Amino acid sequence: MESFKETSGNILFEVPLTRLRFTRIEGTQLAALSTANIVLDRLIEAFDLLKVYGVTNKDEARDILKRRIKAQMKSGLLTISIEDRDPERALKLASRCIEEMENLLKDLLKREALKKRQIYETYLEKLKSDFLNTKEELQNFKGSKDNEYFAKLKNFEAKKRAYEVFLKFYEQAKYEEEIPQVVLQVVDPPVMPQKKVKPKRSLIIAVSLILGIFVGIFTAFVLESYEKKKSLSS
Repeated sequence: MESFKETSGNILFEVPLTRLRFTRIEGTQLAALSTANIVLDRLIEAFDLLKVYGVTNKDEARDILKRRIKAQMKSGLLTISIEDRDPERALKLASRCIEEMENLLKDLLKREALKKRQIYETYLEKLKSDFLNTKEELQNFKGSKDNEYFAKLKNFEAKKRAYEVFLKFYEQAKYEEEIPQVVLQVVDPPVMPQKKVKPKRSLIIAVSLILGIFVGIFTAFVLESYEKKKSLSS
């Protein structure tokens, strides 16, 4: 069974950094979305990562995958890289991660637009009622066009403007709810990794050297003990 905690002897490939340009959301928030549970779960299901990682539940798989996804801000762009033992799967994971991030963002924007539409709708109903009432008052005004009339006219125009402004807000929110705006633009698409990033050869050599020295010392110690025992017995 494969385990992420035992990576010293495993070969990991990393997809070169994928750069994204974004709008309407903070970079730190966007970086966090790359490891949001909903994104991780979709990747786990799409690539059968429970089996790949040799684990039995999504919590373990999420933990492994989250450690292999790196997202950071650099020069105003979000850069994302993903590590995996299979270079082809690493490429597909990176591409699917971007796709799922965009789907999540669209869903979040749609919900935000729905919330705004509902707020505007409530205000719009009240403003429309006020606007129609002031319009009726003005039409039914029987007096001469004195200060009272102009005050009513001014009030009517103010109500009308407020209604028209909120009507535009409402229509924009309704449009955004129906057609969420795309907020991600891939500047550098993910490409197939050409070389492994783990284990590092220098680390392997160092570990092998240390182990070799340790085994040599241990062997010498055992042989010395054996010779002493042999001498005493004779």
